[in-house]
Amino acid sequence: MKWLLLITIVVVLAKVVVPPISRTLLAKQLEAPIDRTSMKALDLAVNAYRLEQFQLPLEPAWKDESQAHPTQGVWLGALTGQTGELNTRGTVYLALPSAPTQRGGLYRDSRGQVRLTDQFGRPFQVLFDLDGDGKIPNPDPSAPADKKLLSGSLLIYSLGADGNAKTWKDNLTSW
Repeated sequence: MKWLLLITIVVVLAKVVVPPISRTLLAKQLEAPIDRTSMKALDLAVNAYRLEQFQLPLEPAWKDESQAHPTQGVWLGALTGQTGELNTRGTVYLALPSAPTQRGGLYRDSRGQVRLTDQFGRPFQVLFDLDGDGKIPNPDPSAPADKKLLSGSLLIYSLGADGNAKTWKDNLTSW
């Protein structure tokens, strides 16, 4: 009889405690693919832009390959079809779901600037191959010596849950 009571109590507690924990774990598992999809779409958009425009969508002040650029501003606007110096025809290279909560998608801020954010509401960080050698410095300071330079025309990463560019355990990367 005591065992039956104990089992009943455990089952009731499990029904109360497990669903919220399961929902939290499921939400975290579902959010990472959304960010990965955004990163892949951005990569494809930059490459489509490069193929059509014969250049990367770079802002004139960008000179340092090791300097990460947030997914906001004129260059991102050009990818989303905003007409201007970087996109005179208004071609749309990047189309992602809007982010009404300013998390996990595209939105326009109060100044009309286009922003692409991760699941935490922070812009992704992007590094471009500015000199055209096909290599970009790895932004992860703990990368091994043979991974200090990475191949590609751009690298994209999220700052992760902690929002810290110096910690890499929670960062999503495109490489």
